Amino acid sequence: IAREVHCSRKTVRKVLRMEDLRDYKYLLTIPRPKPVMAPYLDIIKAWLDKDKTNPGKQRHTAHRIYTGQCDP
Repeated sequence: IAREVHCSRKTVRKVLRMEDLRDYKYLLTIPRPKPVMAPYLDIIKAWLDKDKTNPGKQRHTAHRIYTGQCDP
């Protein structure tokens, strides 16, 4: 099973022991560092919160944010 689904044997064993498979979620034990994105996360989150009220065509897309075509 581990070879077919490309995960570790420990993960397969853990899932097989569970009573309800819908409860399984993979969680990182330690969050991955974001050395490049960290300074910009607050700005991007503010843009996306503001976009919730904007029409669809005026929202920030991932491409616009990446290329820097956004309002400062």
